[in-house]
Amino acid sequence: MKKPGKAAMLLHEAKESEDPEEKERLGKEARSYIMSRIRGKDTSPELLVRSWVREAGYRYRLNDRRFPGSPDIYVPRLRLAIFVNGCFWHLHECQSTKVPSGASPYWLMKLERNKERDRWNYKKLDEMGIRVLVVWECELRTKSLREKTMEAFLSSLKEMDALAEGKQNEVI
Repeated sequence: MKKPGKAAMLLHEAKESEDPEEKERLGKEARSYIMSRIRGKDTSPELLVRSWVREAGYRYRLNDRRFPGSPDIYVPRLRLAIFVNGCFWHLHECQSTKVPSGASPYWLMKLERNKERDRWNYKKLDEMGIRVLVVWECELRTKSLREKTMEAFLSSLKEMDALAEGKQNEVI
């Protein structure tokens, strides 16, 4: 029989507690532990998009803090910031995004702030002359969606490269 994980044990302890605050759906320790396991960098969708950029022959920088929002991928040659966003955390308007019915006002405000911060970051990057490309987690869920997204993504990179080449030739 499989041994229960740390989160399950903490959840069980919270439910067994006599303290009403500890009996909430998730105990504070369990919630903290679960949240600590959510990665912000090097996620599988991000690794996939990086592989596309690398296969297309572009060099890139990761999480470049010089730019607003620290883009997941920055392609200097194209002056392109690529964000690989999770649908839940950035409130994407797709079928995958489902805010829990028991979500507290705190969580709803937090997710709305994330969305607003994204808009602000994209605007600032645009003002700096940096193009922004957002790849959503839902666009990578199935093999057919991944292939469609990859084709569109690579097509966008080629267009941007052609524009960048044209501008370089004009300057010379």
